[in-house]
Amino acid sequence: MTTIEPLSEEQILQLVNTCHHLAMVHVDITKKIDDLIKQVYQIEHHQGLMAHAQTSFLTIFEKIEQQQEKLIDAQEILTSNQANLANAVKQLADSQLQLTRFVERLDDKLSSTSAAMERSDRILDYLVRQKNTTTDSSDSQD
Repeated sequence: MTTIEPLSEEQILQLVNTCHHLAMVHVDITKKIDDLIKQVYQIEHHQGLMAHAQTSFLTIFEKIEQQQEKLIDAQEILTSNQANLANAVKQLADSQLQLTRFVERLDDKLSSTSAAMERSDRILDYLVRQKNTTTDSSDSQD
């Protein structure tokens, strides 16, 4: 059988120092692990914040995209309205030209009618004078 020899004081002191050193290393490692755990929690918290921010940005970008689509639709409507307005202006100009021509023809007819009325008045005056002359001549002969 093997016998275990008692440890010397120096060996015991060395074992105590080694245990103390190991305990200190253990405390250091525990502190580092705690610090790393805190950092992991902070990273997870930051990841959550970043995920929330990313979701918010995506929502904002979706809204911007929707607004761009609405803007494109509005631009198309505006372009269509401008074309319709240009068409209406052209039709208005054409109608104004037709109205001007109609007024000119009406003015010509009015002038022609006035001239005809003047001729009719002169003819009527002539006929009335002729009748009066004829009547005066007949009365003078009686």
